[in-house]
Amino acid sequence: MLKILKILGGALSVLALGSGLYINSQRTAIIEKAIATAEETATKTLGVPVKFGSIDFNQINIFDKDKNSDITVHDIEIFDKRDELIARVDEANINFKLFTLTENPVAALEEIKVNGALLNITQRDDESWNLNDISVKSEGESTFDAKIFLERGTINADFDGKKISVEEISAEADCADMNAIATKVSAKTLGAKVNATGTVGKEQQVVNAEVDAINFDKVLPFLPVDKIPEGVEILGGAAEKISIHVLHRNDTLTYLGS
Repeated sequence: MLKILKILGGALSVLALGSGLYINSQRTAIIEKAIATAEETATKTLGVPVKFGSIDFNQINIFDKDKNSDITVHDIEIFDKRDELIARVDEANINFKLFTLTENPVAALEEIKVNGALLNITQRDDESWNLNDISVKSEGESTFDAKIFLERGTINADFDGKKISVEEISAEADCADMNAIATKVSAKTLGAKVNATGTVGKEQQVVNAEVDAINFDKVLPFLPVDKIPEGVEILGGAAEKISIHVLHRNDTLTYLGS
């Protein structure tokens, strides 16, 4: 998802290029063309349809290169190749360096603040996943070092006939080091509150999470059958003050907790 946000941020910065040409009498035409260009850029890069709603030019510093500019884009939607909704962003505020846009739109991004986001993860009848429709091509060394903030996020997952939702997601990510992106997340799922911190990179992911309390009957439907010892039947119960440390390096997953 960080790669998708990176590409969307770059595409959204195309909108800001239009603001540099701002002429009051042509404002509507410029904005419409900027949105169409951003949609075309994001759609081509992600390989799936992307739609943008309206845009607000909050502050555009054309004459002072030392000051950042920012815009707010409303109603961003990403669809899979079957035209079903993968993700929606209600509002995204992008803070950027206007004078860097023409040279490197991705490097120009300083902060991306997302307010209200929905991600649908679906396994289809043919066992394919909707997220696999998105093709993010490698761009070599990344110049993306923005900070990302998310409020009011929701993830809905539907797989193997099971459905699970993660709600009230609040997250922060600092992409200054793309090999170890510092992240902080809080959310609610299965009736429990989860707080997690960690670093995420291509080769390694480290997560430390805490869960306040969770009932077993909420979790059991999602556990693989082979993880429950033969002859054991769990009738009920709850776990409180759970902590877990997870390390995923290449293809190896290790974890410990209490």
